[in-house]
Amino acid sequence: MSSEFSFAINNFDINNQILIAMNQTISAEKNHLKLLFIKSFVACLGVAALAGIVTLLIGKMGEIEEKILLTTCSIGVTCLLGLCCSLVILRPGLKSLSQAGIGFAILSLILTLIAIWVEGKSEIFEKSLGSVLVIAVSLAHTCLLMLNDSTKPVIKRLITATIFCITILALQFIILFWFHEQIKSDFYVRMIGVVAILDALGTIVIPIWSKTKKMEEA
Repeated sequence: MSSEFSFAINNFDINNQILIAMNQTISAEKNHLKLLFIKSFVACLGVAALAGIVTLLIGKMGEIEEKILLTTCSIGVTCLLGLCCSLVILRPGLKSLSQAGIGFAILSLILTLIAIWVEGKSEIFEKSLGSVLVIAVSLAHTCLLMLNDSTKPVIKRLITATIFCITILALQFIILFWFHEQIKSDFYVRMIGVVAILDALGTIVIPIWSKTKKMEEA
């Protein structure tokens, strides 16, 4: 009876060690993928920067060179947005948000490159481009806010309120893009300014307050 009990305990310990090893392997693979993803974005940014430098130093500033510089800037912005979104891709419950942000960043780059290199864009295309850019920036901004892992209720409420402002601000811009002819009063633009200020306030206050709370607990 004693030998069977010892065998059961040893078997449980072995299974537990196997599970721990598997979890460590999975975690290492996830970290490797995340690092590879970030390195890819940085590499793209470096190539774009190099292309811009070569164009400025060697090429003549004509229409083609201007388009190359705009393309370089567009790639840089896309890499930055994608990098912001990728920071939360492995966090529980945030994978879909991260993937959506990266997807809209890539879509915004495609539309921007079309706008730069293709002549004769329609008004609908321009409105769509503006809307996609706003959504991409808003998702990246939200991902950065979600990096804050504070468990303090006040910090969580501030994050929620700021994300709400981000959402409202994005909707306001999209409505402005599509229905600017119907908006006669400047009150709407004033409201965009109000929400933008609240958005900026929350973005600045959250990390400062979170750091202050940690210092108080230390």
